[in-house]
Amino acid sequence: MRHKIYQLVANPLISGSAIVFVGSFVGNICNFLFNFFVSRNLSVADYGVLASLVSLFVLASMPAGSVMPTVVKFAAEYYASNEIGKIKGLYIKVGKLMLIMGAFFFIIFAVFNKEVAGFFHISDPNLVIIAGLIVLVSYLGSLNVAFLQGRLLFGYITFVNVLGVFLKLALGISLVFLGMGVFGAMWAVALSYIFPFIMSYYPLRFVFHKKTAQTHILTKDLFTYGTPAAIALFCLTSFISTDIILVKHFFTPIDAGKYAVLSLIGRVIFFLTASISTVMFPMVVQRVTRNEKYQHIFFLSLALVSLPSIILTIFYFMFPLFTIGVFNKNTAYLDLAGYLGIFGMFISTYSILFVMTNFFLSINKTKVWMPMAIGAVSQVVLIWLFHESFMQIILISLTIVGLLLVVLLVYYLSISRGSTEKKS
Repeated sequence: MRHKIYQLVANPLISGSAIVFVGSFVGNICNFLFNFFVSRNLSVADYGVLASLVSLFVLASMPAGSVMPTVVKFAAEYYASNEIGKIKGLYIKVGKLMLIMGAFFFIIFAVFNKEVAGFFHISDPNLVIIAGLIVLVSYLGSLNVAFLQGRLLFGYITFVNVLGVFLKLALGISLVFLGMGVFGAMWAVALSYIFPFIMSYYPLRFVFHKKTAQTHILTKDLFTYGTPAAIALFCLTSFISTDIILVKHFFTPIDAGKYAVLSLIGRVIFFLTASISTVMFPMVVQRVTRNEKYQHIFFLSLALVSLPSIILTIFYFMFPLFTIGVFNKNTAYLDLAGYLGIFGMFISTYSILFVMTNFFLSINKTKVWMPMAIGAVSQVVLIWLFHESFMQIILISLTIVGLLLVVLLVYYLSISRGSTEKKS
């Protein structure tokens, strides 16, 4: 019995997830303290501005996040076969693309800062330029993190991430306390991206070693897998970003600030379980490359995500006022209690969908991009047409991710049955 427990704990998925989870836990505490501080020291309307800006640069950074699983997949394969030249070739090729895309978004944000600020009812257009800078850095930083993930350096990734959120907390408190308001909070967020980005180069210095010959990487191979994978993950990320952006557009600044807090509390479920997918993806890729079994990794990942998600959702339904009070003592947020449980259901369903989507991409089943794209577009269209209340918006999001989860479960059963028939 003791030996089985040891084997379970020593499982790379468990140990790797534990490292990422601890880092995520520390990071979430710092993020919580950051949001706790700024939500108390900024007006409800100003906090809504900050949340909308964060959602804006997250949305603009989605293409980078969507491309990175492709990088993780190929990097993990090259690491598994010790093809250093291909790793260098992949880094240079994708790095050029990330630099171009990041610079493009920065220029768009800088040139059209007044128009973007007007759409979101933001009084200071300079805040949009800072958001553009964050997007540029996030594109370049995502590339480094993807290579670290492909190498299974979860400890260093955790260190870099914790450094970033700690800087955001320390700088955020300092700058807001000095009276810089949303402007100070945004610069704290920006610097929390810049310093970890610089630190992430150290384990990858071999890529820039002159003695390591660059091997040509076929662009066709990258795009054949990368394009549908990028679309799938772009759409997946949009499910928890576009709702905040559309609420900021359609609702009053105070209501937008309230919804931002509701989303913050609800997404705790996802933040606590996202590390599982982070570890699962490269592990499955490497096992597929070596023709080793990987199904148990997927099942264990589902269990590790589903159990805490369900527990937290039940807690949200049973103790909404207490939960909201932990995050913010401002009585203006107490009327969110009626929405917290159902929002928890939305995020829990999304968290399981997140695992399944990453699993399919790790085994080269890229056709999942099609239902994801339909779902993402449907969410935007439906919220655009029906946005009378928070409940209406949450139910639209919950229904869409729920239907997508059913579709992927059916898809999994069909490919599992197909593989079983082939073996027999």
